[in-house]
Amino acid sequence: PTPLEVCAPLLLCEDSTACNFGEEGDCLILEGFTTVDDTEGFLSCEVSGATPPYEFVLLNGDLEPTGIEGGSGNLSIGWGGLANGVYCVEVIDATGCIAVFCDTLGLSEIGEAADAHFRIQPNPAMDAVRLMLPTAWTPTALVVRDAAGREVLSPAVTTGAAHLDVSGLPIGTYLIEVHHTRGVTIERLIVQR
Repeated sequence: PTPLEVCAPLLLCEDSTACNFGEEGDCLILEGFTTVDDTEGFLSCEVSGATPPYEFVLLNGDLEPTGIEGGSGNLSIGWGGLANGVYCVEVIDATGCIAVFCDTLGLSEIGEAADAHFRIQPNPAMDAVRLMLPTAWTPTALVVRDAAGREVLSPAVTTGAAHLDVSGLPIGTYLIEVHHTRGVTIERLIVQR
C-alpha cells in the first residue's frame, strides 16, 4: 500500500523543546501513513520517528474521538469492522508531539479514485486558490482548519470549482475539508509568502 496524499499529517507540539522544529515551526519528526481495506472495514496506521511509545486515538472526519478504543506502545495499530467514512488517527509520542493522519473507508462505493479527491491550485499558495471538485460531488460545506484543528474559514461552496481567498491566513499548513453528498474529503494546503 502507498501512503495516501490526504494523510499529509497535521502536526502539533505541546512542548517546543521536546520536538524537532523546522523553519515553519512544524514538528517534523513524527511520520506515518494509513492504509485501508474497504472489504473488511479495516483501517491501520503505522508511524516512525519522534519518541516512542506512541498513543493512538481514532477520530472521525470532524477530528472528534469516535469512542473506539485506541492503543499505546506500538509502532502500528489497526481497527476492523468500521463503517464507511472518513477516519483520522491521532498519534501522540512520549514527548507530546502530535500528528493526525486521515483516510477514507469505502472508496469502492464512492466510485473511481479520481472522484475520491479534489485538487488545490496553486499549492503552495500565497493569496488565493482554486479548488477543483469532482463533478459527481454535490458540495454541502467547506471548512478550512489550522494546524491545531481550529476552523479558520467556512466559505460558501459551489459545484465544480471554487475560489478561496487565503490572503488573510498566516503562513502555515491547513486542512481543507469538503463535505459533499458522498462523504467528507480532506486535502492539505500550504500557505507561504
